[in-house]
Amino acid sequence: MLVAALHQGIADRLPSRLEFYENWLRPEGLHSGTIGLAQVVAVLSFLRTEGEPYHHVTRRAGEYAGQWTVDALSPVRRRVVDALPRPLRARVALRICRNLVRVMRRQPRPRAAAPRRRGDRHPRVHLLRRP
Repeated sequence: MLVAALHQGIADRLPSRLEFYENWLRPEGLHSGTIGLAQVVAVLSFLRTEGEPYHHVTRRAGEYAGQWTVDALSPVRRRVVDALPRPLRARVALRICRNLVRVMRRQPRPRAAAPRRRGDRHPRVHLLRRP
């Protein structure tokens, strides 16, 4: 949801630059949920270089993410949250935001490992072996 909100914010505020940002926020990745934290960080880095539009895009993306998150709540939960006093509603809203960030961070992180063979830890062992 956060990635889609960022994409929509860019489409609203920087439509001429959308194609550039779709290198990282690919529409097929939006649908399949395969866009990870690295792509989002890259997009935010490039947005910062845009100057003033960065603030407009991120503000708009935050508004979208918040609205879509509230829209995704069940009607019963939404009514319960609406009935809470304002300080408790704020705490619930922050908890929902925290969960949104956790979902984004939970994506698997790539790991690299080289195959190990005998002697890899001590390269001199190869020099001492006789052919």
